[in-house]
Amino acid sequence: MKVSTKLAAGYGGLLVLLGGLIAYHVVALNDTAATTRRLSGISARLTISTTDQQYWLDQLQEYASGYHVLPADSAYLEAFEDVSSRFDSSLTRIRELGLTDRERAHMVRLERAWERFQDATSDLDAALAADPPDGDLRVLEEQFRQLRNRREALSEATRRAMRDHVDAATSEAATAESVSWAGLGAAALLAVGVWVFIVGSITRSLKRLTAGTRRVAEGEFEYRLEPEGEDEFAELSRDFNEMNERLGELDQLKRDFLSKVSHDLKSPLASIQEVHNLLLEEVPGELSRDQRRLLELNRQSGERLSEMIRNLLEVSRFEAGAPRLEIEDVDLRELAARAADRFEPACRKQGVKLRRSLPSGPVTVAADPERAREVLDNLLENALSFSPEGEAVDIEVMRADGGAEIRVADRGPGVPDEEKEEIFDRFFQGDNGSERSSGGGGVGLGLTLCRQIVEAHGGEIGVEDRSGGGSLFRVLLPAGADAGGGDDRGSEDGGDAAGEPGDGPGPATEAARVG
Repeated sequence: MKVSTKLAAGYGGLLVLLGGLIAYHVVALNDTAATTRRLSGISARLTISTTDQQYWLDQLQEYASGYHVLPADSAYLEAFEDVSSRFDSSLTRIRELGLTDRERAHMVRLERAWERFQDATSDLDAALAADPPDGDLRVLEEQFRQLRNRREALSEATRRAMRDHVDAATSEAATAESVSWAGLGAAALLAVGVWVFIVGSITRSLKRLTAGTRRVAEGEFEYRLEPEGEDEFAELSRDFNEMNERLGELDQLKRDFLSKVSHDLKSPLASIQEVHNLLLEEVPGELSRDQRRLLELNRQSGERLSEMIRNLLEVSRFEAGAPRLEIEDVDLRELAARAADRFEPACRKQGVKLRRSLPSGPVTVAADPERAREVLDNLLENALSFSPEGEAVDIEVMRADGGAEIRVADRGPGVPDEEKEEIFDRFFQGDNGSERSSGGGGVGLGLTLCRQIVEAHGGEIGVEDRSGGGSLFRVLLPAGADAGGGDDRGSEDGGDAAGEPGDGPGPATEAARVG
């Protein structure tokens, strides 16, 4: 199912549920409004039957008694007739307000009692003159008692109707609350379902695609995504795999091309170098000073080109997964001393000091001596290429947990934080200086080869900022079988001192961290 279809189904169901809940509440609100109107009518009826009619019955009895005592005073008779008219109007008003069946039955009884009262008092003078003496008042009092009883019965029926409506409204409110909570719970469950089954699947697919993209960015072109389902992400996974396959083919073609071109360049370059050597040895004839100088420059360029081709071939071999390592116990102190001796002339020529900090005893590591020499040469050449005139390049060897550490430091422009990992990538050229990896002859392969060699030995390599400016490269190699506990103190004879305090790459000034 397509992702868009899943989203439409999930959120469509959620909208239908919320729409039904809203419609139910609209109906419930209309019912509440109707109940309120009915309660308002009941309240009006209750006011009339409980308050007004009670008052008027008391007035009627009072005026009848007053007229009995003072028959000559016509005001009592007029007031009696006026209140009678009001009581009769109240019955009409109650009927117009609408009655329940129970109220209607009691209303009929009240009206009959009122009719009998009106018949009895139609001629108040005759009613009050009846025999025996005072019998008239007793007859009227019986009429008043019946009216009060009927009125009270009607009031009780009205109160009962109000209680019934209130109970019904309370029940409806409780039902509405239950429906609301049930609807909200169902909406929450549906939303969670949409998140888990739709958004969750999208998130998982995006994470898988992100992880795959990261693996490809790291050069793992053999990585493949497993398509899941038939949605857009499954189609994207298939396209991703096809793209990755093409990238792998292109990368392999590039490696094969570099390897073949580098290999094919070796023979003509070797012939050119041989011709230069014969000319410099003056086999064909004597050279002038200017001719010798030009031939020396050509030979240096040839050696530089030869080193570039050699690095290309070495990188190709490591990337093909077939590095030829001849591991043996190697004295890292001796290797570092020889590397420093090789670079002494170049350092003097460039006006850069080369300072050594080497232990007095051997430091044994398990390594291929030729590969370890390449690492030292590339690191020293890289440091020399970035060292300003008058500054120093420092090389130090020291024991570390599980092996030994080489440190090569310079006072160059340093490496920006965002480039500390990238400088070990193939053909990377940094911004600080024209060539970030001069060990590779300016094509960005020297540090790449260093990392490949060190990792093939099971070691680590990294770079960090040096206090006071510059870069500090660290290489950690595993210990050899004959690693001993020799003295780490002292410096190599024949070299410069280890440097002023705080100026060298020793442990007193730099944090022991591998990149």
